Amino acid sequence: MSKGLPLIAALVMGTGLVAFGDIHLAGAQNASPTTPPAALTPEGSRPDYRQAVPGAPTAGRVDSEAQVRQKLMSEGYSNVADIKRQGENWQAKAMKNGKQLTLNIDAKTGQVKTQ
Repeated sequence: MSKGLPLIAALVMGTGLVAFGDIHLAGAQNASPTTPPAALTPEGSRPDYRQAVPGAPTAGRVDSEAQVRQKLMSEGYSNVADIKRQGENWQAKAMKNGKQLTLNIDAKTGQVKTQ
């Protein structure tokens, strides 16, 4: 019996430590971080964090084949294929309203024109 007693004691103590650890962690999860309010601009309004960040892509700009495909599909084109960069433009083939079209996409503005 003496051999079994230390094993039972270890299991009981181990369970107690796990339960204590759970309570401690649960308490830490409920703590709410304190976030200071955004500073006001000189005009007294909150800053606009949606402004362009230097080096970040600007709205409308398409810099990759994936962006061209996403843009065309969001504008209702399907079967987008043969995407190629040509200078400041992209060229692609796609379907819209049952018609096969060749498209030119301005890389800077994202404007789509049919050929």
